[in-house]
Parts: sequence; structure tokens; C-alpha cells
Amino acid sequence: MLSLLMAAAALAAADDVPAAVRKAAELHGKDDAGYVGWQAEAEMAMEGPFGTKASTWKAWIVAKDGQQIETRLIALVSDGKPVGDAERAKMQERFNDPKGRKRSQVFWPIDPAHVADYAFTPAAAGSFTFKAKLRDAHHGDGTLELGKDGHAKRVTYVPAQLPPRASSADLMIELAPVGGSWHAAVRSKTRFAGGIGPLKGGMSIDQQQAGHQRFKTLKAARAAAPAVPRP
Repeated sequence: MLSLLMAAAALAAADDVPAAVRKAAELHGKDDAGYVGWQAEAEMAMEGPFGTKASTWKAWIVAKDGQQIETRLIALVSDGKPVGDAERAKMQERFNDPKGRKRSQVFWPIDPAHVADYAFTPAAAGSFTFKAKLRDAHHGDGTLELGKDGHAKRVTYVPAQLPPRASSADLMIELAPVGGSWHAAVRSKTRFAGGIGPLKGGMSIDQQQAGHQRFKTLKAARAAAPAVPRP
């Protein structure tokens, strides 16, 4: 509840934010409120100087007030081969590492707690370009597209500060109705490129999200996770 009140206060103080963006942020805040769980299916490709590696995974993700707080990895396949429980557990631990999660956190311009961190410029009909006032790894520049109903439809984003050894980065989320007037992110794409000296590489993740559900407690959200399949 405190985080929602803080977000509402931040949104109210965002005097220079266009009315349409303020509305989209307000709707997004309401859509994200409370405990939400959903299923994610992702494809990851890593390219390096010594070859490529492809992975796919299925996960159950739980968020509270828009912030992901827990990921349960249901299945993991590496280069076409299912991995064992030990390796899957290690990757799940990396997903849930608080320091790593905090380090990679993105403060999207439709987050009511951070909308005032951005300057918006009208672009084509129903869209805005935005530029981060705070030039750190959690903010960035890009484009916000709105639907006719006022909800955010798509956000493309380039971090203001790139991770170490990265030469470029692009992020994108697509949002759509997931039940009645409830909108949520249904797809996200991430791409990084970089390297050290002549050794270049890149990573891309394309993730689909579905099966969104609301829960009264974290315990209930955890209990709704699909079971890990057994061979």
C-alpha cells in the first residue's frame, strides 16, 4: 500500500508530463497493483567469438505492485537438450538474486513512480518520444505508443547508461488486455551487443507472457505456479 501511495504522489507531482502520458501511467499503476502472477516462455540467443548458444525456458513469475519479486523456473532447455535440476536451480537462483535484480531494474516511463523522471515530446498520433532526466542505468530514452483506450501499448527503450562492455542495447515491451480492462505486458524483447577488444558478441531474449492472474497474498501466488515436469 505504501508503494502505491508513493507512486500516486509522484504522479501528482509530475506537472510537466502530458495529460495522455499521465493517464497511461495512472492506468498502468492500477493494472499492476497487488500480487500478480503469469507464465513466461523465453528464447535466448548468445553469440560470441567462439560460437553461439541457444536456450529456452518456461517460468512462473510473481510481481507486487509492478516489481518482479520471484521467478520459478519450470523448464530449461540448452542447445536443444533439457538440463537437469541442479543447473535449472542455479539459473533460477540467478534470476532471483536481489543484487542482480536491482542492478538490472528498468524504471519504465509508464511507471507512475518514475514518470516524472522523463521529458516527453509528442510524435505521431498517439505516441511520444521520451528522454530520461536521470542519466543512469535504470532510465533511458525511446518511444511510447498509446492505444485508443489510453493504455500504454508499446514502449521501446535504450538505456541512458550501458552495462559494462556493452556497445549497444535495446529493450521493448508490448502491452495488451489480459482480462477485461486489465492490461499487462505480453511480450518483451532485449538485445545487447558488445565485447572486449576484437572479441565481440551479443545476447537477445524474446519473451512471451500469458496467463496473468491476481492474488490476495504472496503465498497464493506461489502456490499457483505450474509443477516442474518430471522425465
